[in-house]
Amino acid sequence: NIHVVTNVLKRFLRRLPDPIISFEIYDPLISLVKDNNLISNLPLTDNSDKMLDSNLFEFIKVSMTKLLEQLPRENLEVLKLLSKHINLVSQYSRFNLMNLHNLALVFTPSLIHDITGERDMIDMKERNYIVEFTLLHRLV
Repeated sequence: NIHVVTNVLKRFLRRLPDPIISFEIYDPLISLVKDNNLISNLPLTDNSDKMLDSNLFEFIKVSMTKLLEQLPRENLEVLKLLSKHINLVSQYSRFNLMNLHNLALVFTPSLIHDITGERDMIDMKERNYIVEFTLLHRLV
């Protein structure tokens, strides 16, 4: 059953001592989203041509990529593989109802969280944004 396999993968990722998007870059990524009010100023769409502000988009894309490049090599490689797989799964959204946005929502808690778990709810929108932006624009 594909749901069991997916749940095992998400549980494994969630239980890593340091998440795939590591604690080291958690605060800078969250700050990048909050400080630039990206959820309002640069909303995510399935069509990157609809980005409202191309200068802001380029700045965020470069900034986020630089932060992700700071990940340990192993984390970055896993993120690349997951990103490739998630994008592939989203290509079948007509059949599985899992578009990139839905997949990002499902995988975000397993890929990025704060060290204590206390900010999971507070930073939920920003964490979802980071994962979806990374997947949508293939930053890794």
